[in-house]
Amino acid sequence: MHYFGLCDGIRKLNLPDIEYLDIYESEFSKFYDNLVINDDYDIEYLNKVLNNTKEPVLELACGSGRVMIPLLEKGYFVSGVDVSEDMLEILRKKSIKKNISANLYKDDMCSFHADFKYAYVILSHISICLLEPEQQKELFMNISKNLLKDNGKFIFNFTEFSDKLVESRELEPNYYFNMRTKSFIVFSEKVDLDADKVYINMYMEQIENNNTKRYIGTSCKNIIKKEVLENHIRTAGLRISDEKSFFLPEGMVTYLIVEKEKNKCNND
Repeated sequence: MHYFGLCDGIRKLNLPDIEYLDIYESEFSKFYDNLVINDDYDIEYLNKVLNNTKEPVLELACGSGRVMIPLLEKGYFVSGVDVSEDMLEILRKKSIKKNISANLYKDDMCSFHADFKYAYVILSHISICLLEPEQQKELFMNISKNLLKDNGKFIFNFTEFSDKLVESRELEPNYYFNMRTKSFIVFSEKVDLDADKVYINMYMEQIENNNTKRYIGTSCKNIIKKEVLENHIRTAGLRISDEKSFFLPEGMVTYLIVEKEKNKCNND
């Protein structure tokens, strides 16, 4: 765990009732869901790539359903995998409320195996940056060997450029207040270009049963270079067939479409 700024200072105070979490757990999972709920810039793009397929689709790191729910509503047969039970529970509740069926699995996307292979595998919201370099390599091998059909497509995105990544520094924090729950969150990021990482700290206070509960959440995103991804892709016997970039407030996000050609996995 890497603490800095406000969270490091509060941690050193040893205040009572502080719970240390991953940012995709417990109270932070609810905040994350609210943060991305309207983030739909890529839904129509993914719909175009899937092209009304009736083949099964798998979404890795599906989270609380930012992508999966809209695709299910469009009639696609989508299953989801995520390592966070809290995020999956939010997705389950959403699917029940919308009266749609969702096959969900709690598992690590680098090692998940299914009983059959998929025509399409999706990894959105730059979730690949949560993986260390060796894990990224494992992911591509798992997709090539165990998840994709021959001629299947793996569709994923990553941040190719962002203004925040020009120098090592602690970025200005963002503040979020919720009057309904009487809570607030301070969201902080620290860029370390020497380590090729962006560290995330979140501090939350919330009134629960007339008591103040405190939460500190941490995570880490890896800064990914396209040439490293291209090497992982080749090693796994895959090839890039298309790409599409989106210019968002946080920077340029690029989707790559990677195809599995028949009998091309190096470890087959």
